[in-house]
Amino acid sequence: MSVSELPSRDRGERSFRFRRRRAVGLVLGAVLVVNVGCYTYSPLIDTRPLPGQQVSLELSDQGRAALGGQLGPGVLRVEGTLESVQNDQYTVSVSRVATISGGTANWGGEHVTIPVNDVASAGLRTLSRGRTALLAGAIAVGVGAFVATRGLFGGGFQPATDTGRTPVGSDRIPY
Repeated sequence: MSVSELPSRDRGERSFRFRRRRAVGLVLGAVLVVNVGCYTYSPLIDTRPLPGQQVSLELSDQGRAALGGQLGPGVLRVEGTLESVQNDQYTVSVSRVATISGGTANWGGEHVTIPVNDVASAGLRTLSRGRTALLAGAIAVGVGAFVATRGLFGGGFQPATDTGRTPVGSDRIPY
């Protein structure tokens, strides 16, 4: 049975579900863009991160080999919330790992202890003012274009007024 053969109520219900799924997808996409676009990882140089901060730890070759049993083979980077720094070890509540092959895997906050010597570089997640401003500008332009093309705030073309003249070649008889 094709969609056109369904009763109109079923077609309307399917259309509503499709629109709702599309709207949810757009909202989730917007949240993802804002989340990715507004933050960046700045390198930690001569500073120790504080517990509760979002960190990115890039593992050294030695670290990948040593932590392969806990994190999986070929893990290049570990991202998550720093729980503590004690005895030259980071304890991280892992949210995501990235592999050498370019893949990523989301984690559910499992705690992993990573020795400082196994970390090639560390970064702290911070708000990027430039990216945030650029994203806000792009959103404003998009909303403005949407409003302008839909005529949501009035404007648009005025209807033609009758000048009393009869167009050339017209059968209309003026009053």
